Order: sequence, then C-alpha cells, then structure tokens
Amino acid sequence: MKVYLIHLKTLKDRRKRVIDLLCECEMISEIELIMTEQSDLKFATIEEILDTLPEDFPRKLMTKGAASLCHKQYTAFKKIAECGEPAIILEDDVLFNPAQFDQFIQQYNEIPSDWECCFFGTGCNLKLDGTGFIKNDNRLKTKCTDSFVMHPQLAKVLYDQMSSDKVYTAIDWDLNYRFLTMNTNVYWYEPGITVQGSLTGIYESLC
Repeated sequence: MKVYLIHLKTLKDRRKRVIDLLCECEMISEIELIMTEQSDLKFATIEEILDTLPEDFPRKLMTKGAASLCHKQYTAFKKIAECGEPAIILEDDVLFNPAQFDQFIQQYNEIPSDWECCFFGTGCNLKLDGTGFIKNDNRLKTKCTDSFVMHPQLAKVLYDQMSSDKVYTAIDWDLNYRFLTMNTNVYWYEPGITVQGSLTGIYESLC
C-alpha cells in the first residue's frame, strides 16, 4: 500500500526516522513526501467559523502551523483521489513497530466493505472498545490526523468540497465536522499501532 508522508521540510530528523521505519515494512509499496506550504484552500473568517461550526468544536482562527498542515493534507486527498486506490496518510512525527504496521496492512482486507476512512493511531489516547476494525458511531469521529487510511471516493469528495468551500478549523476537527455532515463511515483500528513523537516527548511539539 502507498504511503503519503506529510512532512515539514525543516525537520529532517523526523523524515529520516519515519522513512527508516517504513523501509523496514514489507507491505509498503511506495512512499511519497508531501511538503507543500500552499494550495488553493481558503480559510474561514472568525465570523464564518462562528456561524458554521457547532459550539462544541474549536471556534477560533488557525495558527500558521495548522494552516500548513491543512494544505498538505488537502494535497494528499487530491493525490489519493487521482490515483484511485486506498492509501495511508502519515505525519512525520509518527513512530511505530514495522512488524505491527505490516500486520495492520495485512488485516486491512478484513475491514467492512462500507468503510471510507480508518484511523489507526493512538492520538490523544482516544480509543474505542474492542479490537480490530471498530465502526465509530460517536460524535467524535477523528483522532489526530497522524495515521489514517482513506478510500479514494472519500478523498475526491473531500477535495472537491474543500476546493469549493472554506476550511473552518484545524484539519482533524474540520474533517470531523465534514464526516458528521456527510454521515461518513469511519472506523478506528484498535488497539492503535502508532504514537506521535510530539506527544510522547521524543519531538518538540509544533502546536
């Protein structure tokens, strides 16, 4: 399976470490770096944010770092849509056991056929009860966006929607808003197999 690696080009230590881990995986067919800092995305004003997002969502203007991540994730959605095959999106601070990563990809064939997006990290220690692919019927559908696999049909819908709309908040919450409004079939893989180095103290957090 192909991996799109979201990378801030100044953080070369992160890039080397995660690529070294991916190269140990037998089930990864290709790695493509995404480092763009710009796209045709438009960002909402505070008035548009307050008019659009529910009160239990972050309703504030994005930081420069959060906007940069949005541009990169948006670019990855476009590439997955154009490729026409499911693909993994990773951010450059993820750490994992290559054997567990391979096992996840092997078990990917067991995911229910209605899936559109599957998060497989441990972001913010969020989890669902059970093991394997668990459908998320909760209001909080996204974890952090450091580790997930996306279906190309959903990638196209998101890319087209974001092209004609505006981004309202940080990408994980923006996706959560869109998943709720579109009734997207989201799964979480439990237990998660990746951790964020920026949350465990291995890397400095950029937030």
